[in-house]
This record gives sequence, C-alpha cells and structure tokens, in this order.
Amino acid sequence: MPEKNTSEIPRDVRDLFEKGNAAVQRENWEYGFLFYLQALQKEPGFFECRQALRAAQIAKAGRTTSFFKKIVGTAGSSPLIAKAQLSVRKSPLDAIATCEQILNTDPNNSLAHKFLAEAALNADLPKTAIFSLEHNRKNNPDDRATAMALATAYIANKAYSRAELIYQDLLNKDRNDSEIAVLLKDLSAKKTLEEGGYESLADGKGSYRDILKNKEEAIALEQESKQVRSIEQTLKLLDEAVDKLREDPSNFQQARTVADLYAQAKDYDKAIKYYGMLMEVGAGDANMERIINDLKLKQFDQQIIALDKESPDYAQQREEFERQKAEYQIEDVKRRVDKYPNDLLIRYDYAVMLYKLARYNEALMEFQKTRNHGNRRVASIVNMAKIFMATGKDDFAVSRFEDALKEKQGMDEEKKDILYTLAGLLEKMGKGEAAIEHLKAIYEVDIGFRDVASKVDAYYAAKK
Repeated sequence: MPEKNTSEIPRDVRDLFEKGNAAVQRENWEYGFLFYLQALQKEPGFFECRQALRAAQIAKAGRTTSFFKKIVGTAGSSPLIAKAQLSVRKSPLDAIATCEQILNTDPNNSLAHKFLAEAALNADLPKTAIFSLEHNRKNNPDDRATAMALATAYIANKAYSRAELIYQDLLNKDRNDSEIAVLLKDLSAKKTLEEGGYESLADGKGSYRDILKNKEEAIALEQESKQVRSIEQTLKLLDEAVDKLREDPSNFQQARTVADLYAQAKDYDKAIKYYGMLMEVGAGDANMERIINDLKLKQFDQQIIALDKESPDYAQQREEFERQKAEYQIEDVKRRVDKYPNDLLIRYDYAVMLYKLARYNEALMEFQKTRNHGNRRVASIVNMAKIFMATGKDDFAVSRFEDALKEKQGMDEEKKDILYTLAGLLEKMGKGEAAIEHLKAIYEVDIGFRDVASKVDAYYAAKK
C-alpha cells in the first residue's frame, strides 16, 4: 500500500481533507479530527493528511493545559494502547486508527507512536512509520530500540544514508556493539548494490567501468527528475487553486490553499502576500503568523544561498544577512508576544531567544510567566535554573532544579539531564555527598548515561 501525495488522492477524499483544514483553522478540533480520520480511513497512505492531523493534535494539546484534562487523556488511553498492540500484526490499519484516537488527546504518547510505527511498517507505509519514530527519537535520543526501528523504517523507504547515520551514531556510543557493526556493513553493501547498479553484473551485462562512470550522472539525473516532477505537480495544483480563487475571491479556505502551494513552490514572496491578506481580513491566527515568520526566515536563507562564494566580501555579506535574520527573529517574536500576551508558547519562544542572546534578566522574566504553561512548565523552570547558574546565583539555581524534579514523574531523559546538571552544580559548590545521590539515582536506571558510571565508581573507589 504505497503512500500517496495530494495529486494522487480522489476528489472526495481531498474534500474531506480540506474540510478538516477549515475546521482546524477555526480551532474546531473535534470536527477537524473527524474529517482527517475519515479521509485516512479511505486512503491510509494519504501522508499529507496524516501530517495535518498530527499538527492539529499538537496544536490542540497546546491549548489544553488543565490538570484534569491531562489526567483524563492519559488514563483513557490505556485500553486503547492494549487494543492497538493486539492488532499491530493482524490488522495494522486498525492499529493505526486506534493509535490516532490516542494521539487526538495525547499527541506525545510514546507507546501510541511506537505501535503506530510498527503497524505502519506492516502496512507498507514507511513514511508514516518514520513520522512517529522520529517523534519518539527526538524525545528520547538515547533509546536504542527506537533508533533501531527508525533505521529499519528508513531502509524500507530507501533512505539508506539516514539509516547509515543512525547505525553510525549507535556504534559511536558503543564500539563493542557487534550487532550494529554487522547491520552497518550489510547496509553499506545493500546501498552499493542498489545505488551503484552492480546487480547488472550478475547476468553479464555492463561493466564496473560503466557503473563507476555513470553512477554520479545517474544519481544527479534521478534527483533532478524527481524535483522537476514535484515542482510540476505543485505548479499544476497551484494553477487550479488560483483559478478557483478567481471564481470565488471570498473563499478564505481556497486562499489558504493558494498560500500553502506558493510556499511549497518556494515562492515565498507570494506565499507571504496571501497569508498576509488572510491575516488582514481576520482569517488567520497565531499559528499562521508563525508560518509567515518561518517563510521570512527562509527568504533570508535563500539570500544567503544566492551569495557568490567567490566574492572577496562573501564572509561580510553572509554575516550581515545572518545579523538581519537574528534581528528579525527577535523583533518578530516580540511583536507576537505583544499581540498575543496570553499565548505562552509564543512567550516561551521569545524567552529562549533572549536566553541564547544572554539577555538573562529579560529571559528570566519571561520564563517566570511561561512556567504556568503545562507543556513548557518544566522546561521553563530548568531554563530559569540555568540562568541563575550563568549569573552566579547557584543557590537559586539549586532551588529551581529541585522544583523541576518535583514536577517529574518517573525517570525519563529530561529528568536524567536535570539530575546530572544539578549534581555537577552541587559538586562545584562543595556538596559532594548531595551530588553523588543524584548521580546514583541515574545509575540505578541507566548505567550508560554520559559518564555517570565512572563518577559513581570513582566515588566508591575513594571510599575504599
């Protein structure tokens, strides 16, 4: 069951997709989910629809911050998780649908993403599997099982270079991992065979010289062909969308489609123009402003790429564009903070930028506000602690790290990072016994985390 792009999807399914987009823009989340899921039920390989569904799930979760809703969402997912797990192999499409139900209320549920990915691979939907596995690996980069599954999905999608990077990363972490060494070697051979065309030698056709001579040209032509086909499809859809908008200029959803297609075609000027018009007539929101911001940043990137690297003042020109880009980012997010003072996600982005620019007092003031956001609470507290560390207020930093630990249930990567950083701070403050207790807490669940094992071993060796 190959995954399909929008141009390969039947009209009735695309209508459902567009209805879902319209509902989500109005923040009618449940209707949006309903339309998206109906479209995916008819076309499980409609990957763009699944991307839109996931973005909507995350957007909804960002606005659902009450403790009660979080508890209900988490508790209600347990039977659905069991249901999905049972149907992963026998009925993978049913398992995917069940996982999407879970993600409607809990888009960061790692088990739902795990089983969705397994089911997607069984249903021959590698891009869908990659979508969930990349999410889980981003949240838990040291999880070996997730990394292995993601590499498998990349291979199924013929993204051999990406799989190779994962195997190499795992091997760098453990040079004695013989399983990874074998997989890396096998992948290299597979990559050489399929990309180099050596299989043609088996029946006596071709020669090594021909292969070596034509390999680079073949790859370049194939990539160019794919890009041309993709651009042609986008431009065809764009022409159709513009014609429809001319017939019905007041159709805001059609205007949004035109803007989206201009963005896909990398015509950022026109995309920004259409998004801007939608904002002016009140058909946009904070999310659309983020899109406009991203496109303007891409404009800066285009200008940088277009610079002549042979020019004697290339470095100065690039530096100037980078400076303008950074200034735009901070000014734009500040403008959005002023416009949406209650949107703590925007305020958090602003705080992070201030922190990176070492504008510590301003960043601290913003993090003190964003700690009230459910999804950014712990990150805000941790960043406050790091600001106190950077400004020499170690006792304040310790208090904030301890506050962050109180918020964490169970031992995940974030908690291990907090414990490790706090241990280092306490050791610097001459509180070695307190520091080692935090390292021991990590050691009990993950002996391979950073250099925890060597630090704990050194502690006990010193005691002897």
